[in-house]
Amino acid sequence: MERTTAMKVLETYIVAGLTGLLFYHLHSPIPWMLGAITGMLVWKTVIKRPVAAPKALSIGGDPAIVSSLQFVRLLLVIIVVPNMLKWVFRKFPYITETPWKNRSVRN
Repeated sequence: MERTTAMKVLETYIVAGLTGLLFYHLHSPIPWMLGAITGMLVWKTVIKRPVAAPKALSIGGDPAIVSSLQFVRLLLVIIVVPNMLKWVFRKFPYITETPWKNRSVRN
């Protein structure tokens, strides 16, 4: 990936993140998705700057939508998955036990 493409992708993620944060503080439903998509569409139409989504053109999608959905996927991996795993391990503690841990040796 070229430096200019990397900077465009970083700029896209920053805009999507900031508008997602804005929608979060406005108590919007699903702010991480609505904020990111709205921010990218506004960025593309009002500011007239291109948004970068590496796979958008190959799948025939709008780069604003594809990049905001990529940002949503990144947020899910970073925020939701670790919290879900913590909940699962607290709810079902026997998942982390080894089968030989509490067994006595029979003679």
